[in-house]
Amino acid sequence: MTKVLTLQSHPLDRSRVVAVYTGRRGCMCGCNGEYHYTGASRAEASKRRGYEVRDEEVDEIEVARVIDEVLAADTSVEVIEGLGEMIYYVDHLWGRCAAVYVKLPPPQGVAS
Repeated sequence: MTKVLTLQSHPLDRSRVVAVYTGRRGCMCGCNGEYHYTGASRAEASKRRGYEVRDEEVDEIEVARVIDEVLAADTSVEVIEGLGEMIYYVDHLWGRCAAVYVKLPPPQGVAS
């Protein structure tokens, strides 16, 4: 089940970020923008999407920039929880969007 939450009730944990996306509104498969990944999440991201994350897609600076962009939007951030992750999404007025994908912590009592 998907739930829409707020940034205030669910702060973004930078240490759990897997990927970020920036691009035009609409389809977010990558045809309208770009995904970037952290080095620490590369193997997991490759497994989740079904093919290897390339060297040029791992960009810690771009990941940090997009996180800052989303956090700067503050009250207009949609926080969506579902399928083991939180998505922090901003739809900008000028036709672009940004998203931060964060892995949820394992349930209490379960090792990560």
